[in-house]
Amino acid sequence: IPRPSNSFVCYRSAYADRIKQWASEDNHQGVSRIAGASWKLEPDDVRNFYIECAELDRANHAKAFPSYKFKPKQKSTSR
Repeated sequence: IPRPSNSFVCYRSAYADRIKQWASEDNHQGVSRIAGASWKLEPDDVRNFYIECAELDRANHAKAFPSYKFKPKQKSTSR
């Protein structure tokens, strides 16, 4: 079960295709780097829009998977 998206993931998803066109970036790392720099420069109203989108995604995720609880896996240390 995938985790619900946070505000930055919603923002990155919305702008990924535009970033690929503008910056000629075709790899995920480059797109994320540009989206991260752009996210920091966005005004509060844009950021608030994506915060609301993330809250909506979280609510829909809770309805779809009511018993979901995030449980990160422990990294195994093999030394």
